[in-house]
Amino acid sequence: RIFGVERTAFDGTLEGFLALVHPEDVSKVNEAYQEALMTRQSYHFTHRICPPGGGIRYIEEQCQIVYSSAGEPLHSRGTAQDVTDRIQADLALRASQQRYESVIRHISDALMVDDTEGKVVYANERFLELFNVPSSELGDFRLGEYIDAQTIALLADYRNRLLRNEESTARLEFECRLPKSRRLWLQLSISAVLEGKTVTGTQYLLRDISKERETQ
Repeated sequence: RIFGVERTAFDGTLEGFLALVHPEDVSKVNEAYQEALMTRQSYHFTHRICPPGGGIRYIEEQCQIVYSSAGEPLHSRGTAQDVTDRIQADLALRASQQRYESVIRHISDALMVDDTEGKVVYANERFLELFNVPSSELGDFRLGEYIDAQTIALLADYRNRLLRNEESTARLEFECRLPKSRRLWLQLSISAVLEGKTVTGTQYLLRDISKERETQ
């Protein structure tokens, strides 16, 4: 089913299997199989296939070669899992991050982007510096840990309206409690991130307005 062929139409040979593999991945698959023959180790990797019905699928494959008592290879057995959705999501995320990076590389304000579940998927260098958070820990970052309860509620309301596509942009100012007992006034512009007409997350643009506040 995954490979798009009838059981009776597949001859079970390596050549028949390689005929279903994406042309650019054939050498990689064949090399992995030949190495497994030499080392008598199982192999596990991901590659593309081209089902007869068209399209390209990503397969995560695990395979083990079975040998006779005389040490001759008899047949292969293993599993193949369709991981196309996961791979395409990873590729889309990587492309999205590259687009953000190319656009905001020279922006002096802090920028953060999250998905519809609230998980941070991108932050520029200024944001990482401002909140003193390593890029490897962005997935666990929560802006609500740095602001008061009233602002959290207001921000959540804005964000929900953006995700429902009821508004395109919202702005507010608030005091932020940063690491090392620092306090700053920040101006936040939050907007919906769109892929076509679909809202895929929200974008936060944060500007330090502490000096302006001091002069008021």
